[in-house]
Amino acid sequence: MELKCKNGGSCADNFCRCPAGFEGAECEIKQSDRFIGKWGGSTRCSNETPDNPVGPNVNDTLFIFQSRTPTSVGIVLKQSINDTVYGTVSGRQININDVNNGNSRITRHIVLSDKNINYIIVNTRDINRPQTQTECNFVGFGPIKQ
Repeated sequence: MELKCKNGGSCADNFCRCPAGFEGAECEIKQSDRFIGKWGGSTRCSNETPDNPVGPNVNDTLFIFQSRTPTSVGIVLKQSINDTVYGTVSGRQININDVNNGNSRITRHIVLSDKNINYIIVNTRDINRPQTQTECNFVGFGPIKQ
């Protein structure tokens, strides 16, 4: 059987070498496809108050859509609908650049497991004072293809 490498893949030693963002025997699968869609779940955030260290679970929805390139995706949480961020798919994770503003920093990261997706957002209001850090974790199931 002759390989027909797709999406710019090249054949070497009877294997397709896929460009960034593609996988499969013939480079026919876009890595971002496993993330694209609507994920239903909930978000829970840590609080800065010692008497109430963890907030309640809040029903939420995560939307992930294809962006400019095969590895670029847009990410929106329904609870923060005006805060669209963009990341790069790498295997089973999405890497998102940190946002620094003076002494504050927001770090985001998405990891896909076999059964769910985890979107972790760490907001540090003052990087010199770790106690000003709030961590939110969305756990979702899906995706429901749109």
